Formats: sequence, C-alpha cells, structure tokens
Amino acid sequence: MSWSTIHLQVTTPLFNAGHDPTGDQDTGIRVSSILGAMRFWFRAMAGVHLGPDLAALRYWEARVFGRAASDTAGGNDQAAAPIQWRIPRQPPVTRPPVRPQDKKPTWLPSYGVEKPRDQGEDRWIVYLLGQGLGNLGDCTLNRSYVEPGQPFQLWFRQRHNDPQALGLALTSLWLTCAFGGIGARTRRGFGGLRITGFEPNGLPLPSPWDETDTMSFKAPVEYSALTRLMAKPMGRSLRVFQNAPDHHRKPATVHRWEATPPYPVLGLSPALSGRETTNAGLGSDTFASWNEALQAAGSMWRLFRASEDTPGVPYWPKVKTPEWLNTINGTDDRFALGALGLPVGFKKDCSVNVLINGEEARRASPLWIRPVPFRGEWRLFSFAFLSQLLPPESHGNFDVQVLRDQRPSKQLVIPPTALAELSLGWLRTIGARPPAEER
Repeated sequence: MSWSTIHLQVTTPLFNAGHDPTGDQDTGIRVSSILGAMRFWFRAMAGVHLGPDLAALRYWEARVFGRAASDTAGGNDQAAAPIQWRIPRQPPVTRPPVRPQDKKPTWLPSYGVEKPRDQGEDRWIVYLLGQGLGNLGDCTLNRSYVEPGQPFQLWFRQRHNDPQALGLALTSLWLTCAFGGIGARTRRGFGGLRITGFEPNGLPLPSPWDETDTMSFKAPVEYSALTRLMAKPMGRSLRVFQNAPDHHRKPATVHRWEATPPYPVLGLSPALSGRETTNAGLGSDTFASWNEALQAAGSMWRLFRASEDTPGVPYWPKVKTPEWLNTINGTDDRFALGALGLPVGFKKDCSVNVLINGEEARRASPLWIRPVPFRGEWRLFSFAFLSQLLPPESHGNFDVQVLRDQRPSKQLVIPPTALAELSLGWLRTIGARPPAEER
C-alpha cells in the first residue's frame, strides 16, 4: 500500500534532540514524539465521550495506536499499531552557538549577552524555556533545535483497513498541531506545528476527514471562538466511539462528569458535560511574530506568578512570589502555585514537590501558552485542563512538601479551587474573555 503524505511546518523552536549540544543530533523530529503527543490529545478527546471508563479508553487507544505486547490490560488482541508513520527526510537541526563568532539565533539577538537589560524582550523567551533548555543569565541555549519555518513530511499508511482508527488518528494529529506541539516545553509555546498540505494518494479518507472536508484539515483554527477547547472536527470524531463493541459502547455522545476528571479532557459547556473541564481564551494583544508574542507571554507570566513588590533584590523585576514570602518563609501552609505544576524550584536547596509513598514525583503543568497566527499577525492562546492534581493510581497517598536539601521540611496544601481561579486570572491577564464571563 502506498504512503499518504501530510506536509507540516515548524512554527516555534522545536527541542526534540538529545541533551548534548555538541553530539550527533541529526534527528530533530522523532516519530515517537509525534505519536506520544497524538496519544495525549487522543485521550483528551476520548474523555469527552468515554469519561472515567479506563478499560474503554485502553481499548480505543490500542485500536488507534497499538499496544505493547506486555500490556495485558490493553483489552485488545492486536499488539501492532494499525497505522505506520514515517518521516522520510529530517529537517536540519541547529546547534547552539559555542563560540563568539558563531551565528546567533535570529529570534534571540541577546544570545551570549551577560545579564541583558533589554527588559521585556528575548530574555523572557529563555525564561519560558526553563533551566533545562536555556540559561537566563546570558540568554544562551543548552539544546539543539529545529528552526521555525522548517518544513517536513509525515508519511502514513494502514496495515489493515480500519477507517474509524484512521479518522481518530488524524484528528489526534490535528489536535496536536492546533493546540499542542512536540518536543520539550510545548506547554510554554515551543515545538509548535501547523499542517500546510495533505496528499491522500488515493486513500479514501474517513470521517471527519473525508474528501469533502480535506481543506479543513489544514484550515486555520478559529481560536477566537474557543473558550472551552473544543472545535468542530472533534465533535464529529466523537461519534466514532459509539460504534464500539457492546462492552465498550456508550449511549450518549458526551459524558457528564460528576467529579473532576482524573486526566486532561477537552471542554464543552457544563450544560452538556456536567462541569468545566477546561478554561481557554485568545489574548487581545496582537504581535508581529511568534517570538514577540512569547516575549510578552514570558514577561506577563513572571509578573503573574511573582506579584509581590520586593525592593532591594539584585534582579529585575524586583518581585517575589507570595508563596515564597508567606508559605516557604512564613506560617501559611497553602501553596496555590502548585496547581500550575510540580515541582516548583525556588533555590538550589529549596523546592516544593509532591511525594508519593515518600518518592518524589512530578505533575506537568495543566496550563498551556501558545502563540497562534491570527489574521496575518500573532496572538496568545492559552488554556488549562481542570483535571485532578494526581491520577487515581496514587490512591490519595501523596504529600506536597517543602524540600530543603532534598529533605521534607513542611507539609503544604494546594487549595482545590486554585487551578480554576489561577487559570481564569491568567486569561484575564492576557486580555482573554474567560468562559465564566461569556454570559
């Protein structure tokens, strides 16, 4: 069977290479990373219909992506993925400059400048990259990356004919490009992709991506209309789940959540889904480029997290987080900041993390920040998944602790309403209209 081709383009720096910036890193985009992102968005979509039925979720995920032979709970006799994916030619990989005469990234002109004072500009991109990918002190990078604008192709073909699985896989890829990304720091705007072309090569496309709708596969997303992270193609894809075998069939298209979802789930009106599962919104400011959008996002994010004026500190802006002042170094035991992801590092010898059975774990940030194209310019689109702090497998046996020299020193509490309140506050900060203010 011949390969079908999806044409893709990198929109923001994509960090998918290894940790050694001087090593052999010719592979800038890995198929496994694309499939990993597709699985995440598949689960978020499936959760709208399947709810907390993890057996049904495993069945469908195995049907679309395959499963490991050792996964005895997969609920599907087939182990091999029904669809093969391939990147026939890698886009070029850019390595961080290591000498003064090396070419600097055009999107990071302060590269190598010690403590740049061009406030509110490129240093905030490095701030969003985090300590693993960049050094804020001199605006340098630690990892190789694929430059924005680089095109590449993603090929796919079916091992056997399963139009339902193919339709859900293509919707998962569409979601990855519309709302997420691949590689490191996708939740802070990096690793973005967009679909620029689609060549079925004679393959009959399944719903919702049939021949009459192929153009919408690469059409711009109407981000301004989204306050709950649900777009038209997903609604039609959800109908596929109703055609499952009897023991996985669900009578309704939308699951009504009685409790907070245990994993990220796309959002619909609470009138349909029972409760809010996402908060989303498009910022009001426009920017000439993606990097200007992320510069603004980094500056706003820093001031949103650290809102307490603190004169005399040896850095700019002269602010600290309320949690550092009142919780870490005060008597308060509330740690709302933890709702935005754990661990949270304060100093080399002080951090806050979640301990499960005494072992350090982590929770990826539920809040995403994405620069998106909008009528020839760029704007910030942001959303948060209102899911549980930790999955149900932890059985509640976890503690949030202040760790000093990696030893627990103080138990903290993350208020259950913190994530919803913080995400709405952040949407107001970027000038978006939160869902709670629609009416």
